[in-house]
This record gives sequence, C-alpha cells and structure tokens, in this order.
Amino acid sequence: MNNLTSILVNVMLIAFPFLVIQTFSQRLPFHRAGPLTIGFFMGVPLVGCMFFPYTYGHGLTYDLKFIPLIAGTLYGGWPAGLALSLVSAAAGIYIAEAYWLEELAVAALIASLVAAARTKFFAASWLRKMLWAGVFSVATAALTFGGIAMFGETLPIDEALLFAAVQTGLLMTTLALGEHIRETDSVRSEIARMEKLTVSGSLAVLIAHELRNPLTTVNGFLQLIKRQHPSEQILYYVNTAMQELSEAEKIIHTYLTITTLKEAEKKHVSLSAGIDGALRDIWPAIEAKKIDLVNAVSDDITLYCNEDQLRLCLMHLLRNGANALHRGGRLTVSSYWKGKELAIVVSDNGVGMTEEQLEQLGMPKYNTRSSGTGTGLMYCFHFVHSLQGRLRIQSQPGRGTTVTVTVPALRTT
Repeated sequence: MNNLTSILVNVMLIAFPFLVIQTFSQRLPFHRAGPLTIGFFMGVPLVGCMFFPYTYGHGLTYDLKFIPLIAGTLYGGWPAGLALSLVSAAAGIYIAEAYWLEELAVAALIASLVAAARTKFFAASWLRKMLWAGVFSVATAALTFGGIAMFGETLPIDEALLFAAVQTGLLMTTLALGEHIRETDSVRSEIARMEKLTVSGSLAVLIAHELRNPLTTVNGFLQLIKRQHPSEQILYYVNTAMQELSEAEKIIHTYLTITTLKEAEKKHVSLSAGIDGALRDIWPAIEAKKIDLVNAVSDDITLYCNEDQLRLCLMHLLRNGANALHRGGRLTVSSYWKGKELAIVVSDNGVGMTEEQLEQLGMPKYNTRSSGTGTGLMYCFHFVHSLQGRLRIQSQPGRGTTVTVTVPALRTT
C-alpha cells in the first residue's frame, strides 16, 4: 500500500465516527454522548490508523493515531483520553511496535494536556479553536519527534515538516467537523425545546388569563367574610385561603408577563446593575445559608433589553442556584465574551440534576423542589429567547449546576 493510499485510509477512518454521529444525531445527540461512547467511537479510527501507517523515503513509519486521541479527549474528557491511551498501547503490543511503552507515555501526556485545555477550547471563538488545534498538533509532533531523537533515530527535516503539516490540516478539519456537529445538535435541541416551550407557554398563559378574574372574585368574597365573621377559627381558614390565592396570583402574573416580553420598552441596561438588583432580591436567602457569593461580572457590559425583565431573569437564575446549595455552598456569577456575544454564567456546587430532570426544565409546573412551581425558569427561557439568545444548562448530581446565557451585548468604554 503506497503512502497516498495509507493517508486516505487514515482520513476515512478518522472521519467515519463523525459521519456516524451526524447520521444518527437525533438518536445519539453528540453533546450527551458519555466518555465510554466517545472512547469507543474514537478508538476504532485510532487502532485503524496504527494498522495502516505510511513510510517516507528515509524509512521512518508514521501514522495519524493522535488525531482521534485528541478529538476523543476533547469531547469525552480525561476518562476517554485515558481509555484511548490504553487502547493505543494494546494495539502497539499487538502489532509488535518496538517502543509501545514510550508511546503509551506520550499518549497519556498528550491526553492530559488536551483534557486540561478543553474548557478553554470550548469557550473560544471558532478561529481560536482552530489555533488550539494547531497548538495540539505541533505539541504532539514535537513530542513524537523528540521521542524519535531520544532513541538515536535520524529525523529528516522535510519529513518532519510534511508530517506536521498533514497532521495539523487533518486535525483542524476533524475538529471543525466535530464543532459543526456539536453546534448543529445544540441548535436542534434548542429549537425543539423552544417549540415545546412556545406551545406549553401559550396554553399556560391562556389558562392563567381566564383564571385571573374568578380568583379576583374569590378574593373579594374572602375579604367580605373576613369583615363580617371575625371569629378566630373563620379568620384562620380565610387567611390560609387568601395566602394560597396570593401564591396563585404570583404564578399567573409570571405566566402573563411572558406575553409582554417582546412588547416591553427596551433600552441599554448595565448588566452589573441588573445583577446587583437581583442579588438584593435574594439576599435574605444568601445570608440565611451563609452562601459564598462570587460576583465576577465586569462593570462595562451593556445589554439592550427591558431593565425589569433582565433583573427578574437574573433573580430567578440566582435564586435557583441558591436554593440548590447546602449551607456554606458557593454561588458564582461571571461573564466572558464569545466573539460579539456575551456569555453570562451562573454556577453552583449544590445538589445538581440528572439528565431526566434537565430534559423537563422550563416546562410549566415542572420543578425539582416540592415547594416550587417551575415558572421562574420558564420565564428565563422565554426572556433569553426574546433577546435572540440561548440558555444552556449543564448539571451533574452531587456536583452542581452551571447555567450559561449567551446574548448579544455591548462593551461600554
């Protein structure tokens, strides 16, 4: 098999798992694939690349196994990287590579470096992600060539440059394909969620509107009973009923507020001022639980929206985070730029949620607490959508929850 054929086989092997994931993305969402799934999908091309190496004129053998190793570690985390490193070593033993133990060490080191950088990679813009791909490839090539030199092998410069160029170009293409699939999957999930929210929200608003007048009438009669029959027992029942009516009014008000999101007056609003207002609303809960609050939002960020609606959305997100915390837990609100968009991040180290719970978030009356109504997060989804933004929730049971709101914003000078 000549070199061109071997390289083409390597390319097809590396592209294969992404094509499979793209084909079955509705049944196998990329962003929900676990480390073992990612490890399996990337392990196949990794082994395949090792079985189809190519050789340049000086007799040194090359393969592109580090590309699926890097991609697998990025999308599956360090567990996938560790598994792929072991798979690489096992395949090396099977095909009787002379330096399989050294290659295991190199693979584990590469996986560790990529796993440490994956958070910055996913937070970066598209161009910076491609630059990260170049950094990963150059670092991998340097480690590979350094290992070759350590064992006294002669490394021709032209071969080294050609290998680095092929690996870098293919790694950039691979990660670009992976990011395209991941973003497409995320957009598809967001569209499906917003369709469900729109239908359920419209129905909830209609019902809330029809209930408001009867509840007002009931409240009026309770007030009349309270004045005409001031006995202690009747007052107890009446006050209890009025408290429940008040809670119902709050829920109805939240539902009806959704209908005015797009029509409300908008202006340039300081994000830090909105967060300060939201924190004032929930400060008693923060004090009661002795929560460690970290506010790392810059003062020079402006959103074009309704000021009260922004404060209400931030208040719901921060209150949800505070409610999920145990005494002495940490609640963090921060922000960073993604190109021309701003990401607002609210995270906690509280109880966390399961995948099943995450699927239901934002639906009317769904709430992870027995005392909640679920209307707050539903409002947040609709508010962010009205700003042409996106709201993403990541959570793990026992480790906490991170809510990321991405919206258009301005940096004031």
